[in-house]
Amino acid sequence: MTTLTLERASVAPPRAAHEMPRELDLHEIGGLLDGSLRVADVPAISARLAVDVSRERLPHRGDHDEIFGPQHTATSALPDARVWTQRFALALVEALAGRRSPTQLTPHTSTDVLARIQRRHRTTLRRGAAPGPTGVRRVQVCQPCDGVVEAAVVARVNGRATPIALRLNGVDGRWQVTVLELI
Repeated sequence: MTTLTLERASVAPPRAAHEMPRELDLHEIGGLLDGSLRVADVPAISARLAVDVSRERLPHRGDHDEIFGPQHTATSALPDARVWTQRFALALVEALAGRRSPTQLTPHTSTDVLARIQRRHRTTLRRGAAPGPTGVRRVQVCQPCDGVVEAAVVARVNGRATPIALRLNGVDGRWQVTVLELI
């Protein structure tokens, strides 16, 4: 008959269901990485976390972690702001006129801006799209700081002149509209 022996260096005390497991200390992490410490030497390693990523422990800069959250992108690494703004504004006015789905703007807008565009799009569809030309007449851009552009657009939505103010931030290698004002 074969006997199986389990070795345990120490037994971790039981924890309550709502209690987070303790973090591995730097000695344990370093030992595991360099091979001087075996997994069997660290009790209940599968129940522990290497890093605690709970919201309470993250630095409060918006809702994002500095390492894994959205990253600022310099203007030099982004497409030409004027051309990008003109193309975005055309897609925007088409969505506002009910001729394009606002979900196509999702990767280029913040959640607040997208929600406003979707509300206006639903209102247009409910009322019925008015006939008339839709397009972009004029775009002015300025750059108050690196990776940030403010733009003023004059567009025609269903034949009516509509001024639009935009703020673009360079995020994760692309422009993202974070502020949108339809005047």
